[in-house]
Amino acid sequence: MKKYLTFKNLGWLFIIASIFLIGNTAINKIIGTEQMTKNFEFMNLSKFMLPIGILEMFCIIGLIVPVLSKYAAIVITALMGGAIAIHLSLMNGNMVKLPVTVLFLTWAGYWLRENVK
Repeated sequence: MKKYLTFKNLGWLFIIASIFLIGNTAINKIIGTEQMTKNFEFMNLSKFMLPIGILEMFCIIGLIVPVLSKYAAIVITALMGGAIAIHLSLMNGNMVKLPVTVLFLTWAGYWLRENVK
Protein backbone atom coordinates (compact mmCIF):
# COMPACT_ATOMS: atom_id res chain seq x y z
CA MET A 1 0.00 0.00 0.00
CA LYS A 2 1.29 3.42 -0.95
CA LYS A 3 1.81 6.04 1.75
CA TYR A 4 0.46 9.43 0.76
CA LEU A 5 1.01 11.32 4.00
CA THR A 6 4.79 11.45 4.11
CA PHE A 7 7.01 14.25 5.38
CA LYS A 8 8.07 15.04 1.82
CA ASN A 9 4.44 15.40 0.73
CA LEU A 10 3.74 17.54 3.79
CA GLY A 11 6.68 19.72 2.74
CA TRP A 12 5.17 20.10 -0.73
CA LEU A 13 1.84 21.03 0.88
CA PHE A 14 3.55 23.76 2.92
CA ILE A 15 5.36 25.01 -0.20
CA ILE A 16 2.07 25.12 -2.15
CA ALA A 17 0.42 27.10 0.67
CA SER A 18 3.39 29.49 0.68
CA ILE A 19 3.21 29.84 -3.11
CA PHE A 20 -0.50 30.66 -2.87
CA LEU A 21 0.10 33.39 -0.29
CA ILE A 22 3.12 34.88 -2.07
CA GLY A 23 1.38 34.66 -5.44
CA ASN A 24 -1.67 36.50 -4.15
CA THR A 25 0.37 39.43 -2.86
CA ALA A 26 2.69 39.42 -5.90
CA ILE A 27 -0.22 39.67 -8.33
CA ASN A 28 -1.74 42.48 -6.25
CA LYS A 29 1.57 44.35 -6.43
CA ILE A 30 2.04 43.78 -10.16
CA ILE A 31 -1.46 44.87 -11.18
CA GLY A 32 -1.44 47.64 -8.56
CA THR A 33 -4.65 47.10 -6.63
CA GLU A 34 -6.00 50.06 -4.72
CA GLN A 35 -5.26 48.64 -1.26
CA MET A 36 -1.70 47.62 -2.17
CA THR A 37 -1.03 51.00 -3.77
CA LYS A 38 -2.33 52.82 -0.67
CA ASN A 39 -0.14 50.67 1.60
CA PHE A 40 3.01 51.28 -0.44
CA GLU A 41 2.28 55.02 -0.67
CA PHE A 42 1.79 55.14 3.10
CA MET A 43 5.19 53.47 3.57
CA ASN A 44 6.72 55.80 0.94
CA LEU A 45 7.81 52.77 -1.11
CA SER A 46 5.52 53.06 -4.12
CA LYS A 47 8.40 52.98 -6.63
CA PHE A 48 9.41 49.54 -5.30
CA MET A 49 5.97 47.90 -5.57
CA LEU A 50 6.40 46.47 -9.09
CA PRO A 51 10.00 45.20 -8.61
CA ILE A 52 9.03 43.47 -5.36
CA GLY A 53 6.04 41.85 -7.07
CA ILE A 54 8.20 40.59 -9.94
CA LEU A 55 10.83 39.29 -7.50
CA GLU A 56 8.12 37.43 -5.59
CA MET A 57 6.96 35.81 -8.84
CA PHE A 58 10.52 34.64 -9.55
CA CYS A 59 10.65 33.22 -6.02
CA ILE A 60 7.50 31.22 -6.72
CA ILE A 61 9.20 29.64 -9.72
CA GLY A 62 12.28 29.01 -7.60
CA LEU A 63 10.25 27.23 -4.92
CA ILE A 64 8.76 24.86 -7.48
CA VAL A 65 12.14 23.88 -8.95
CA PRO A 66 13.93 21.76 -6.30
CA VAL A 67 17.43 22.86 -7.39
CA LEU A 68 16.53 26.54 -6.89
CA SER A 69 14.37 26.17 -3.80
CA LYS A 70 17.14 26.99 -1.30
CA TYR A 71 17.93 30.26 -3.07
CA ALA A 72 14.26 31.15 -3.42
CA ALA A 73 13.76 30.50 0.31
CA ILE A 74 16.67 32.82 1.12
CA VAL A 75 15.26 35.61 -1.06
CA ILE A 76 11.81 35.10 0.46
CA THR A 77 13.41 35.36 3.90
CA ALA A 78 14.89 38.73 2.93
CA LEU A 79 11.60 39.97 1.49
CA MET A 80 9.50 38.78 4.42
CA GLY A 81 12.05 40.06 6.94
CA GLY A 82 11.72 43.49 5.36
CA ALA A 83 7.95 43.18 5.35
CA ILE A 84 7.94 42.23 9.03
CA ALA A 85 10.18 45.18 9.91
CA ILE A 86 8.02 47.62 7.93
CA HIS A 87 4.78 46.28 9.39
CA LEU A 88 6.13 46.51 12.93
CA SER A 89 7.69 49.95 12.60
CA LEU A 90 5.33 51.89 10.34
CA MET A 91 2.03 50.04 10.64
CA ASN A 92 2.07 49.31 14.39
CA GLY A 93 2.09 45.55 13.87
CA ASN A 94 -0.98 45.42 11.64
CA MET A 95 -0.90 42.53 9.17
CA VAL A 96 2.41 41.17 10.48
CA LYS A 97 0.92 37.66 10.66
CA LEU A 98 1.00 37.18 6.87
CA PRO A 99 4.78 37.58 6.36
CA VAL A 100 5.47 35.50 9.47
CA THR A 101 3.19 32.74 8.16
CA VAL A 102 4.81 32.84 4.71
CA LEU A 103 8.25 32.63 6.30
CA PHE A 104 7.26 29.64 8.44
CA LEU A 105 5.56 27.79 5.58
CA THR A 106 8.47 28.38 3.21
CA TRP A 107 11.21 27.14 5.54
CA ALA A 108 9.17 24.30 7.04
CA GLY A 109 8.21 23.15 3.56
CA TYR A 110 11.78 23.41 2.29
CA TRP A 111 13.17 21.51 5.27
CA LEU A 112 10.55 18.75 5.13
CA ARG A 113 10.93 18.38 1.38
CA GLU A 114 14.72 18.34 1.28
CA ASN A 115 15.99 16.99 4.61
CA VAL A 116 13.51 14.44 5.93
CA LYS A 117 13.64 10.97 4.37
